[in-house]
Amino acid sequence: MDGQYCETYVKRGVLKKHKVIKALIWLAALVAFVAGWLLIGPYGFIPCVVIVLIGVFVSPSFNVDYEYVYVDGQIDFDKITGGEKRKTMLRVDLDGIEIMAPLSSHRMDQYKNAQGLTKHDFSSQKPDAVLYGIAYNEGDKRNLAIFEPSEEMLALASRKAPRKVFKD
Repeated sequence: MDGQYCETYVKRGVLKKHKVIKALIWLAALVAFVAGWLLIGPYGFIPCVVIVLIGVFVSPSFNVDYEYVYVDGQIDFDKITGGEKRKTMLRVDLDGIEIMAPLSSHRMDQYKNAQGLTKHDFSSQKPDAVLYGIAYNEGDKRNLAIFEPSEEMLALASRKAPRKVFKD
């Protein structure tokens, strides 16, 4: 063990589909309130309250952040939902990867559109982000993890696996 440690925190932007879902929840609450009040009377607000509560419990799951933790040659990809719930989504050992390089690099061409490749996107979804990919095998399945490492993480990974990690 080389005792190296680095972590990078990335906040994912709000996706368009999540904005649409939130808008539909609030629209459904408004329609339920108006229809309930007009058709049922004073207790017509109950469906509205139920829809608002559903929205309150569903909305935090749209707020997703990722944390990449490099420890002794392994990179853990953690998903943080609503700022509270943390789950390790993937753990990759640099000794077992095929390649780690920028997605824009010619070295990643064979992995970007390969058949039977499972992609795991841990990026911020921002258009100006510099994306890297880690190609690795899990059993007989080929995988590609997409993420945004820091310069420090790239340096540590390059020291650990210099023939597999590229910065071009």
